[in-house]
Parts: sequence; C-alpha cells; structure tokens
Amino acid sequence: MKIDYEIIFVNDCSPDNSEEVVQKISRIDKRVIGISHSRNFGSQAAFKSGMEIATKNACVLLDGDLQDLPELIEQFVEKWREGYDVVYGRRKKRKLLFLCSLPIKLSTEFFDYFSYLSIPHDAGDFS
Repeated sequence: MKIDYEIIFVNDCSPDNSEEVVQKISRIDKRVIGISHSRNFGSQAAFKSGMEIATKNACVLLDGDLQDLPELIEQFVEKWREGYDVVYGRRKKRKLLFLCSLPIKLSTEFFDYFSYLSIPHDAGDFS
C-alpha cells in the first residue's frame, strides 16, 4: 500500500510501560508519534487527541485491544480512495462480556434515537 502515513499512539494513562515503548519506537521511526494523557479520559477523548495532532488526509482509529484488526486498514483505505468520506466496518463477532456489551448497546440505541445518522450497532471505530 503506497501511502504517506503516520502512526499516533495515545497513552490514556496506561499503567504499563506503553509510553516508554512508544517513545523508543518513535526515536527509530519518525512516522510514529506518541502522546500521553495526564489521567484516563476514555477512548473517545484518546481518539480526539490523536485526530487533533494528525497531519494526514484521513484517520484510521484503533483501540489498543486490537479487536479491530490492523490487517484490515488497507481495505478501508481502498474504499476511502474510491471517494467515500467515511468508511466503517461491521464486526462478525465482538469479544465482550455481557456486562460490557450492555452499556454499548444502550448508548448506540440512545445515539440512534437522537441522531439523523444510522450506523449499524456492530460497526467498529474505524473512521
């Protein structure tokens, strides 16, 4: 895939050594950028922080748990190059416990009720 890209890692106050690992990689590869939050603000704030410093023409958003496979990025970029403004995927199966999936289902129902957009409930965060 021939594309000018950057990889932005947002450390949302992770308790492990993620920040040090990203700093090490970014010293070797200038396309890798790392930023860290002062506390855990949540995934949406992390996505927003990454998009605010992004310098390219499009963004692909991935959670650190890799439930959305990085191997699919090329397919999303191909659709974007076809002229689509927004590209999203639908998961065949999501690996969540019921107690985790219930708030997600409720929030998407709430969003659907108040929004003019219709996004499938099993859509990923690729954007």
